[in-house]
Amino acid sequence: MLDDFMDKQFPGLPLRKPLFYSWDIGIRFELGDPELDMSQKERYLREAGDRAIHLYRLLHREDDELLVVTNAHFLDRPRRHERKLNVYRRRVKDHRVLRKLSQVAIPYIYAEGEKDENIETHRFVLECRGRVLRAEHLIRSLCNTDMGVKPSIEHEVYIINQTTGTIFHVYDDRGCDVIANSEDALREVYTACNNWILEYDRQRIEVVFAQNLREPQPD
Repeated sequence: MLDDFMDKQFPGLPLRKPLFYSWDIGIRFELGDPELDMSQKERYLREAGDRAIHLYRLLHREDDELLVVTNAHFLDRPRRHERKLNVYRRRVKDHRVLRKLSQVAIPYIYAEGEKDENIETHRFVLECRGRVLRAEHLIRSLCNTDMGVKPSIEHEVYIINQTTGTIFHVYDDRGCDVIANSEDALREVYTACNNWILEYDRQRIEVVFAQNLREPQPD
């Protein structure tokens, strides 16, 4: 299911960080306000979560067919050991969909040599409709991860929209990557949230989207 979709829609793309730098069509958004210091952590996380949720809602609809993918990395544990993550149960509205949750152990996706031989990635995939996912709870948990705030999720979570051909990834409180198999799939979020684009990558992003924006529109 996941492999077939990725092969057809994102050929050659490894599902790992950083998505934005691994695919030609994408946007990197800034979530947390770097001008807020840690004495304003509550406000910082609230605003980061609000941005991420707004981006999510622009890209996903209730009827969209989603794959919610979690990459979890473990050291020195037997491959056959069944792992349970505290990711999905509290973040879906109907627990019956969890019957579709699949798990597979694969070689460590960030391996760089012998030092990583004992690490493996366990990939969990949940197929569901957009209406089933408690997206706000999920996204705020991802934003909290590195800030010592609960609820949080220590693993990587990718929301793949099979209907629109997009992948959404909050990598931490600082930012969010969205990529797509076509510019049109990201046109609305590019326009509506243009001022949230990470300035460091703005030039690269505008090269992708500016061409069509300059083309005359039909009356």
